[in-house]
Amino acid sequence: MVNLLLISTLAGLLTHLLTEYSVAAESLGKTALEVAKLELEYRRPGGSPTDMLLTNWGHSNATVEMLVSHLLRAGLRFAAEKLRGLGLLSSQ
Repeated sequence: MVNLLLISTLAGLLTHLLTEYSVAAESLGKTALEVAKLELEYRRPGGSPTDMLLTNWGHSNATVEMLVSHLLRAGLRFAAEKLRGLGLLSSQ
């Protein structure tokens, strides 16, 4: 399972890389309603839809490899390559 510190670190990185967090959310199987709830995070001081997305998803036995795979399927290659470059994959 992805730990919370790692999720926070990834969210910080991906928030800057993923201006279209909704694409990532859909790739992770989130519904339109769930994506709309993520958008409410922008209204909270310091809120981050990407952080909330990754935190919630990380509680489901998620791995960094799975996240990279989902990002690639969603066409978010730049974000996936950044994660690979951090050396967090078990195959590295």
